[in-house]
Order: sequence, then C-alpha cells, then structure tokens
Amino acid sequence: MSKALEVLKHYWNYNSFRPLQDAIIDNVLQGEDTFVLMPTGGGKSLCFQVPALILDGITLVISPLISLIKDQVGRLKKMHIQAEGLYSGMHAKNIHRILGNCTSGKIKMLYLSPERLSSPLFLEYLDRLNVSMIVVDEAHCISQWGYDFRPSYLNISTTIKSTGRPIVMALTASATKQVVLDIRENLNIQKAKLFQVSFFRNNLTYVARRALDKRSEILNLLNNVKGSGIIYVRSRRATSEVSTYLNTHKVSAANYHAGLNSDVLSKIQDEWMSGKIRVMVATSAFGMGIDKPDVRFVIHLAIPSSIEEYYQEAGRGGRDGNKSYAAIFYDDTDIDNLLESIESSFPSAEELIKVYFQLANYFQVGSGEHSGEFQDFNMYDFCKKYDYKVIWLVKALKELETQNYIHVTEGIYVPDQVMINYNKVELYDFQLRNPEYDSLIETLLRMYGGILNMPVKINIGLISKKLKTEEVIIIKMLEYLDLAGVLDFEKQKENPQISFGQFRYNAQELSFNFELQQFLKQRYKEKVHAILTFVESPLCRNRTLLDYFGEEFVSDCGICDICIENKQNRIPQKEVDECIEYVINFANGEDNSSSNLVRAPFFKKNKVSVQIALQFLLNENKIEFENYRIKIKH
Repeated sequence: MSKALEVLKHYWNYNSFRPLQDAIIDNVLQGEDTFVLMPTGGGKSLCFQVPALILDGITLVISPLISLIKDQVGRLKKMHIQAEGLYSGMHAKNIHRILGNCTSGKIKMLYLSPERLSSPLFLEYLDRLNVSMIVVDEAHCISQWGYDFRPSYLNISTTIKSTGRPIVMALTASATKQVVLDIRENLNIQKAKLFQVSFFRNNLTYVARRALDKRSEILNLLNNVKGSGIIYVRSRRATSEVSTYLNTHKVSAANYHAGLNSDVLSKIQDEWMSGKIRVMVATSAFGMGIDKPDVRFVIHLAIPSSIEEYYQEAGRGGRDGNKSYAAIFYDDTDIDNLLESIESSFPSAEELIKVYFQLANYFQVGSGEHSGEFQDFNMYDFCKKYDYKVIWLVKALKELETQNYIHVTEGIYVPDQVMINYNKVELYDFQLRNPEYDSLIETLLRMYGGILNMPVKINIGLISKKLKTEEVIIIKMLEYLDLAGVLDFEKQKENPQISFGQFRYNAQELSFNFELQQFLKQRYKEKVHAILTFVESPLCRNRTLLDYFGEEFVSDCGICDICIENKQNRIPQKEVDECIEYVINFANGEDNSSSNLVRAPFFKKNKVSVQIALQFLLNENKIEFENYRIKIKH
C-alpha cells in the first residue's frame, strides 16, 4: 500500500482515491509543480492535503476567502491534523503564537489569505519556515483575464522566491485557456503538469427559461423535483421575500445573506444541511465551503454576471453523482440590468477619488500616515453617512482595490477568544494582589480547558450568568487583563475589513490606470455577452458552456432543456431543410449575432426546427461560433 493511501485511510477513512487524485498526488510527491483544473466538488482539497502530510516541512495554502480558510482548518483540526489559519482581524499575539509553532515544526498546513503575505508580521517569520509546498487555491484570482481578479494574489510569486522555490500547486474550478496561461506565467510554473477534469457533468441538467412569473416556475420545479436545493437571488431583500413566499406555499425555506447575525447563519445552515429546511434562498455569499452532496436543484432568479460564476454555483448541485437541475429563470429586465451593469460597474475617477477620501476620513487616517493594518468596516453605516447604495459602493471598493489603493476582505466572524499568558504561579500571585479579578479568572479556568496554552472561544453571556455580573462589566474586566498582559482578549467581530496599504495618499498622488480599467471593462463586457449567449442560445447548453472553457464536445449532451425539447418534437425533414437554408443565409449576413437570431420572428415561429438545423450544421462542421456570432466555415 502506498504512503498516500495509508494517509487517506488513516485520516479520511476512504479506501480509494477519486479519478486523477492519486496521479496528482504522485506528481507532487515526485517534487513536480502541478496545475489542477477540477470542477467544484471534484475533490481538489485532498490533492494537496494528503501530500502535505507526507512531505517534510510545512505547506502554505493561499486562499482568498476567510470563510473557506476557517472551514477547512476547522475540518482538519477535527481529524487531529496540525493545521492553522492566518487572516485579517486576528490578534497579533495569536498570530505570533501560530507562526512560532510553524517555525518549530508543529504545524503541517498553514492557510492564509493573500493579504497576509505582505504583512510585516508574516515576513518576520517567513525565512525561518521550512516550506515544502505552496498551494494557490482559486488560482484564477491571479489572472486579469479571470472573473475574480485580486491584486493581492500578485504577491504570491515573491513569496515563492523568498522560500527557496518549493513545490508549487495551482488549483481552480473554472478557467479558460487564457486564464491557464496567465496563471502559469504569474506563478512561473510554465512546466507544471496540467491535470484537467472535464467540465461536463453528466448528472446535471441545465435549464434556462424566460419566465413571466418566476415564482410559479420555482413551485413547478419544486413540485416535480424532490430533495433540497439552493435559490440564488441578487439582493438581501429578495432572499426574505422569496423564502416567505415558499413558506406560505408549504415549502420549508430560510434566507441567507452576509447581513444576518453569525449565530443565525450558523443555525439555518445546520438546519439546511440536516434536511430540516428544504430550500436555502441566498445571495452569492452562500456556498463556499458548503459540501452538501444531495442538492437536487440550484435555481438562479436572475442571470449571473459570468459563466464562471454560474458554473461554480450550479456545480453545488448533484455532488453525490445523482441527477440534479441547474435552472435560470429570467426576464427582459434581467437582460437589461446585466447590459446596463457594463457601464455602472466601473465608477469614474472622480467618484473613486471621492470614495477614497471619504474612507480616509471615516477611519481618521491622515495624509501620508502609515496604516497597513486592517480595520473593521461597517459598510452600511458608511453608506448611510455618505448616501451610497451598497451595491454601488462594493463596485467602487473593488475598483480601488484593483488599482492597489486599498485592500478589502470579506465579512469575517471572529468569536470572543481568550488565552491566559501567565503560568499558574504568576496567575496565583496576580489573584492575591487583585482579588476583584479572582472569580473571573477561576471561572475561565474551570470552564475552558487549554486556556493556558492556546486561544479558546468563550461565551461572555454564559460567564456573566455564572458570575451574576453584566456582560459589559465582564468585557471591561477582560480588556483590563489584556492591557495588563495577564491574557490576550480578542473581541468578537463580524465585519469586512479595509486596509490602506502602506500609507494614505494625498490628492496629488492619486492616479488611476485607465488602460487597466478599460481592459477590465472590455473583459467584463465579453463575459456578460457570453452568459447571455448561454441563456439565449438555441444550441445544446453543454456545447455552449464547454466551448467557452475551450473544451471540445463532439455531440449534444441529450440532458439539457434544449436537447430534451428537440427529442420531444419530431420535425419533418422538409421543415429542417428550410431552417438549414435560413441559418446559412443568416450566417452570411452582417448582423449574424446569436442574440439577433433568437429575437428574429422566423426563429420564434420555428424555434425547435432552427435548433435542430444549427446542431446539424455544427456537427457537419459547416458553421462556427466566434465572438457570439454565427459564421460559415471556409
């Protein structure tokens, strides 16, 4: 039995690897750089976690989402695997403790957000770490051609060089050929072996339908498809409205968005995972790190902004291999909103400058003042103060981050945590000299084992009940003990965080890379048109999707809504021939975009026949799609 299989059995209790996993792990263990392109739910994490436990030294795992870091570290710790996470919002003493354990070899995997790579505290320890492998998760974030470009990811190449060039593994669930090339270049892994799993999901039925009444469409699908699912909507308000509607129609549903209290989110997530709640109505904040295998449907009540985003979210269905539905219900308003977003998603330079200085005033950061640390950011308070809509502000913050003027993290929940720094003798002495703190210290020691060695989560409400003391007084006492050095007290937080980088610029120093902005705008425009082509195209959905990712698909899938519709409608050959002639004439015309085709009166009258004609011409290699246009192949 191989060492990798032994590790798999010991920690995960699996008897075998999924397809490609063993080959990927073997490549890593041979010391080779590795590129993994594997769809959501394909088992990417095991591809680096198993070799990390075999290799000497520590593995650095770089991930953009704090929630994902916390989720994976939590799972590994439950399996008694030595793993830790570093992200913004953590107490400095806690970070020192973790990095100290990393240098002494006590930790096998260190998860960290890309922003931490350039922090002075991390750099202080970096050259003392015995790094065997660097893993770049969600690697598409490093590419300006990707759908979620993060400037902080560009720091990774410097970290790779600073650690003596360890093994590098890049992983992503969705990347076009251009993005793959960009990742290779940015990480300097041009020779890395590519392991790619097909984007085709043979158990996932794609459906895209114009709907006059979206809610009726939902009920119709839920009445015909058993099991649990997710409904994605665009706004927090919509999560509440749709979940209320479903509950009134005797479908158990809950709403999920980042503005809800963390305890509430945790409760409804657990209820959905256990099956007590059938449907989760959510914004895009829901899904990362969620691994529920029996999701039978994923519904979008608006058109996603890109194929990559849609593929990731739709891919949360059917992870157990059984049939699942991925449906988009949309109307003309959704199309108009998406097209309008091409302009509205890119605020002007004047607007960005205004927001930048409002942020500086909000955080009271003076011109030229060093402010590399992250600070909690109450986005809703900021919007109220300066009269912004949240959705517009998010776009402005994203643009400022892309231009490298600020760094923004996702909303983060960090519970109240305490670690006692004094040993038992020092603590006893302190209690004798400060009897007013004796009861609190004794209560902490009784309630929380291990508090002398590491930070532990505490429940201030429970402590206040035991001591019959108000919570506000307990917090003040803990803050005093923190200042006195007796313990480290990390207060609860659940806000996004913002950093100004190394220092705050003044007005004369601010300048925007309009070339980059225009590039990103053009790229966004192309992605919008690609997803519109996907929902409106008369072709097999899987053909359209796989073509986008550069994967050849020689036949129709037979399981999407278009293929099923074509099977159900037997069309006379004469009618198909007429439609073939129509498509050829259309392709020879000047206005030959796929969106114009589906809006043409002839198509609306002969929809299924035109679809069959298109499939035939594609199969015969007589036409092609290029930049969303139908062209004759010469």
